[in-house]
Amino acid sequence: MMDYGKKAQASTEYLIIMAIAIIIAIVVISVLSGFIKVGGSTSMKKAKTYWKSADIGFNSWTMSPEGIVLVLQNNLEYKISVDWVNVTWPSGTSVILPVDKVLYPGDTYTLRNYTVNCSPVGVGYSLSIRIQYDNLDDGIENNTWIGKERLTGDCASQLI
Repeated sequence: MMDYGKKAQASTEYLIIMAIAIIIAIVVISVLSGFIKVGGSTSMKKAKTYWKSADIGFNSWTMSPEGIVLVLQNNLEYKISVDWVNVTWPSGTSVILPVDKVLYPGDTYTLRNYTVNCSPVGVGYSLSIRIQYDNLDDGIENNTWIGKERLTGDCASQLI
């Protein structure tokens, strides 16, 4: 004679163990998804990391329908004079922003321009950057520095 009670107990134990395993898997996936970022936020983090340490970098930037603000920093070991910053959209549209500012190593300068802007609010932007500067310590003029990463962000509601 078969003991159906033992078979039912084994099946119940199996289902309980499977349920616990599924719950643990869901918890692990939930925790990991908090650390893993995809899409635009990853490219923004990559851009921020790159631009903070670039030869002529940006500590911060923001663009809104009002304009653009770029906080330039001289990360070179010599004094420079920044002539202009050229921003180019993926479409090829390009704008030169005049600067004409002397920066010692480590100095920053906030560039505000109200002709370059974005819209609508919340939509991402991606800009190529070229900077012309003079090396004042060595007397070398008209150096062009081209960023290897694009300047990315989301169109803000207002400037910083």
